[in-house]
Amino acid sequence: MRAIRRFLQAILIAVLFTGCSAVRLGYDQADHLGYWWVDHYLDLSSDKSRQFKSDLKALHAWHRQTQLSEYARLASGLGARMGGELSSAEACENIQVFREKFDLLSRQSVPVWARLAQQLGSEEIQYLRKKFTQEDKDWKAKWLEADLEKIHDLRYEDWLRRAELFYGRLNHDQKKFIQQAIVHSSWDPRISWERRQLRQQKIIAALEKIRQQRLNQSDAEAELMLVIEQILNPEDPKQAAMQRKVLDEACINLAGLHQRTTASQRLRASEKFGDYADDFRYLTRSR
Repeated sequence: MRAIRRFLQAILIAVLFTGCSAVRLGYDQADHLGYWWVDHYLDLSSDKSRQFKSDLKALHAWHRQTQLSEYARLASGLGARMGGELSSAEACENIQVFREKFDLLSRQSVPVWARLAQQLGSEEIQYLRKKFTQEDKDWKAKWLEADLEKIHDLRYEDWLRRAELFYGRLNHDQKKFIQQAIVHSSWDPRISWERRQLRQQKIIAALEKIRQQRLNQSDAEAELMLVIEQILNPEDPKQAAMQRKVLDEACINLAGLHQRTTASQRLRASEKFGDYADDFRYLTRSR
């Protein structure tokens, strides 16, 4: 499931953090990136890889044929908005659109992951357990064992990098706004750790159920859809509350930073989204 998210991000999110030529190159390689991430977590044998590669290629083709023209339209509209004022409500609307696109691609990909899950043996699932354990150590060191100042610094550096990609160099007041937003953020690494652990448990349990009960395609898809729904919409009250608060803050902070930008910075952001729209149109025609 983590690998699934990486594949989706290669299409939906990573393109927003790269240059235009990299968008085109990255998108054309999305199915290969998706396979690489899955293999990183499962260490697939060659016989299990063939069908999965074919399925990813078909999923990629579906996305190119049915989604990219809509992405171009959305990017063009965002470019127009970024040139002027942006309210928190408008920011939320844009975030929601991307969430809906992410959900659509997630659902469309379920048959691919179900077919793969049906092929997995105990060895691949055990390999996945080990990968989770290895990465948990790094996550704990970075977010749970570090002091608060270090955590704030890491989040600030990430936010600053992404903001300056769109707006160019930020001034002192704009940087101060980001720092204060991070200090007052509702994101809690302890709750995120709990959610991470629960997510991993659900993934392993679903894969084991598919393997042990030898579920057919339809039942395997239903099992994975249940896991996706539980991951996207946590049942735990603390986790659900933090997710809502963080999303609300994202809307407020996105609008708040934009309101502090200069005319030249807004023009740069507007042109950036215009470039993305051009990229999506090009990719629609390229194959």
